[in-house]
Amino acid sequence: MSDFPSLTRALEAALRAHAPEWTERNDADPGVTLLEMLAFLAEALQFERGVVPAGTAAAARVKKALEGYETPLIASQEAWSGVTRPRFFAGRLLTAADLDEEQRYHLAAHRRLLRAIYVDAVISGLQVSVAETGDTVTIAPGTAVDAFGREIIVASPATLTIPTGSSSSLWVTVEYAERPIDRVPIANSDAGEATRIEEGGRIGVTAQPAPLTIARLIRDGKGWKKA
Repeated sequence: MSDFPSLTRALEAALRAHAPEWTERNDADPGVTLLEMLAFLAEALQFERGVVPAGTAAAARVKKALEGYETPLIASQEAWSGVTRPRFFAGRLLTAADLDEEQRYHLAAHRRLLRAIYVDAVISGLQVSVAETGDTVTIAPGTAVDAFGREIIVASPATLTIPTGSSSSLWVTVEYAERPIDRVPIANSDAGEATRIEEGGRIGVTAQPAPLTIARLIRDGKGWKKA
C-alpha cells in the first residue's frame, strides 16, 4: 500500500532517472504539480479497489476529494430543472415504461451536451466524392450532430445516383434516422416487437440547402462535380 506522499516521491525518483536535467523541483514547477496529480489519481484508484483500507488518513483524504464539498454560502436558493430520472430500490416492481424512461433520461442528457457543443456540424468523415462519370456521388463513413443534438453515424460508404434532369445546383445532405430491428414474436401480433433501435443517417440529394449540407454539386458539360 502506498499513500499520496510516498507515491509522489516514487514518481519523482523515477522521473529524475529518466530526465536528470530537470532540477527545478519546487512547488511552483508545473512538473511537480503533474506528479502530485498522478500520485493522487493512483491513490484514488487504490482506494476504489480496496488497496487503501477504509478508516486510514489516506482513505479519508481520497474520500473527501472524491465527494467534493459544498461552497459556503451567505445566501442561497435552490433552482430545479424539472428533469427527473428513475430511482430504483430493492423490491420495486419494474416495468418496460420504467426502463424506457431510464434510457430517455440518459439519451436526453447526451443530446443536450452535444447540442451545446455542436449545432448542425460534421464531426468527422462524411467526405463527398463524385465519380468520373459525373452521375454518382459517394459519401464516406463519418459522424455528424444535428440541431437537436442527435448523433448521426454513417458506418459505411453510401453511393447515390443523381437523377437526370436535375437543376444546375444540388446539395448533398445528411440527417438523423433510426429503425426498429431484431424483432421477436409476441402474443397477438403477427409482426412481433423490435428488441433494438438502430441509429444511423439518411443521405440525400436536394435542390435546396438543408441544415446539414455536406457538399454542393454543380453541373458542367461532363456531368456533376463538387463546387
